[in-house]
Amino acid sequence: MISLTTSASRTEATNAVAETMSQTLIPQPSILPDDLTRSAALELELKKHPFFHGRLTKEEANARLTQDGQYLVRFAKDRSDGQVKAVISARWNGKHCHFVVREKFGLFSVADAQFESIDSLLQFHERKKQPLTKKSGALIAEPIILWKPSKENNLIPYVLKFFAIASVVFVLRISMLMNT
Repeated sequence: MISLTTSASRTEATNAVAETMSQTLIPQPSILPDDLTRSAALELELKKHPFFHGRLTKEEANARLTQDGQYLVRFAKDRSDGQVKAVISARWNGKHCHFVVREKFGLFSVADAQFESIDSLLQFHERKKQPLTKKSGALIAEPIILWKPSKENNLIPYVLKFFAIASVVFVLRISMLMNT
């Protein structure tokens, strides 16, 4: 055990312990890198849109794009820096094209034009019939909608309740027949 003899050394020790405690016990918002918080916010925003398919490989995206003009948005790991980024996958002239969405200062782009959101980028190119890039000439016309079961039309709970009640009635009926 260390013996503290002066009040100055006690103060230094107390400050050191307090600093260590504050660093280990209190979560600091600055611990998360900006890229992590931005990508989480982007994912939350994209999940609101039916054209967002989550994390997909190129092959999975290609399988979903069957006609020219179709597109979807997905997350994929960028080979250049290893970060997960938003990608617009589209089919044009019988070929599959994949465009990494760049974000700079809160604006999104795949070419020169910048937009406040990925949704506004897609709406612009779809409505104005402008290619995503001049080089590809790829036009987008129809989003591939990710089908999600509707909570309002979900029959599974009702079917399960029906069978649960039916099985209880059946067991009661059998037990009554066995007692007679």
